[in-house]
Amino acid sequence: MPAAAAPPPGVQPQASLGSMGGTVVHTSAELEQVLRGGSATAARVSVSPETALTVAAVHACVRIIAGAVATLPLQLRRRIDDRTREAGT
Repeated sequence: MPAAAAPPPGVQPQASLGSMGGTVVHTSAELEQVLRGGSATAARVSVSPETALTVAAVHACVRIIAGAVATLPLQLRRRIDDRTREAGT
């Protein structure tokens, strides 16, 4: 496996799986790319959101979390200017 690339100057890694044979993520753009495109595991199997949802335990966890989020109140506001908001309909 190739060594992880050094982060750009002044940037600290936000997440690192390098010690587990995975990808080292330095920027939010790299994190988004890994999350959207899936990533290879230590077993060299590519995991994406679609393939993860084929596992019953993952699907059940997502369903439970989504159900909990769906119960949260939602308050819509319309922006009038930088400091003013009004209730949306």
